[in-house]
Amino acid sequence: MKIAFVSQPWDVVRPDDASGSLQVWTKEIKNRISTTAPILIYSPNWTSRQVETISEGNVTYVYVPMRGEAWTKTLGRASGHALKWIGRQNERFPPFAHTLQYLGYSSGVGWDLRRRGCDLVHVHNFSQFLPIVRRFNPDIKTVLHMHCEWLSQLEPGIVARRLAHTDLVVGCSHHVTKAIRKAHPTYAGQTATVYNGVDTADFPCRPRRSTRTDDASFRILFVSRISPEKGVHDLLTAFSHLKAVIPNSQLTLVGAFGSAPYMYIVGLSQDPLVSKLKQFYSASANSNDAYRTYIERMVHDHDLSGITFTGRLSHREVRSFYHGADVLVAPSLSEAFGMSIVEGMASGVPVVATRTGGIPEIVVDQITGLLVPPGCPDALADAILQLYHAPERRERMGQAGRARAETLFGWSNAVDQLLSAYSAIPNMPQPVTTHRSY
Repeated sequence: MKIAFVSQPWDVVRPDDASGSLQVWTKEIKNRISTTAPILIYSPNWTSRQVETISEGNVTYVYVPMRGEAWTKTLGRASGHALKWIGRQNERFPPFAHTLQYLGYSSGVGWDLRRRGCDLVHVHNFSQFLPIVRRFNPDIKTVLHMHCEWLSQLEPGIVARRLAHTDLVVGCSHHVTKAIRKAHPTYAGQTATVYNGVDTADFPCRPRRSTRTDDASFRILFVSRISPEKGVHDLLTAFSHLKAVIPNSQLTLVGAFGSAPYMYIVGLSQDPLVSKLKQFYSASANSNDAYRTYIERMVHDHDLSGITFTGRLSHREVRSFYHGADVLVAPSLSEAFGMSIVEGMASGVPVVATRTGGIPEIVVDQITGLLVPPGCPDALADAILQLYHAPERRERMGQAGRARAETLFGWSNAVDQLLSAYSAIPNMPQPVTTHRSY
């Protein structure tokens, strides 16, 4: 059984590096499956016009040139402008979802797969890749893995035509999978949920501080991209309230400023709270700069001390921040899963998070943390304050979170779920197996 994983067009997966969530996912799954099955991992190659490869044991990393991407982007934008001009623009079919988008990458992957031979190809998020890959490889089994809500948000007819080329659709949470089944009931029987995971050995549970002195700081942690849908502006508002009550509180934000493109999340969402985030996107300014400026102005205007922005860190570097935190806060307005939450739970950190997307599937309210309504800084501050005043409760929640991470979110569980879903695909060429030594 030979399996290929196709990265997003901006995610470069290297043997010695895994920083983004899907890069971590690929590394962890690859490490566990490659013991018994040859693996291909496709990533974009922005620096060469030739296919380049790196081989390590049973794994081959294939870097596909991004040929013609400037041309296809220009053509896609021109097509969108033309449709808008004649009044036929479809807001549920933005340029990034067009077949032309990243056509050089998807066709390059399809052609290389045909040359190397493969039984199953596993594509992350981009449904337009599937018909192209299938055209080059008529007999290959195809898996579309959704880490976002695009399949339930994009134009249904177009998505359905692509799903006709798909043998299995995987969602990273029941929240995502249920939305897909509702939007495309014809394909409900071809869907499965496979949770993202955490390496509980890499994120060990450290003893938490159950008692404190008056001069001990209260350490609040945020781990994610600093982007509008992650709710950092709500967190800063909540922190400004907390500083009046907990002067020695410290807030550390681990992650780079990096707003998701407007149409990827905000422009497609039907959630009013998410749609309101349009205010952070300007047609005349880079969205990253706009949101960063807004956040920095909040810090200045509220005269907030005790805030640290670390910028982008490696996955390994993040661990020490979990071990030093009193509480992990996830104030997202849109979240398909929340990998940093399971990492924090594995590290024994209690969680305060919003009740949105896939988060309630991870955090058990009042047991492993506290859930609050999204877009409500006052509720966020109140929940954090509750845990500040209850160190023993924080300790219990941290231990319960660790147990839940070990039981449900270890990578061994993700591999078992994934291989079970693969094996259920009709007419698989051979059973998918692995040695459970992980």
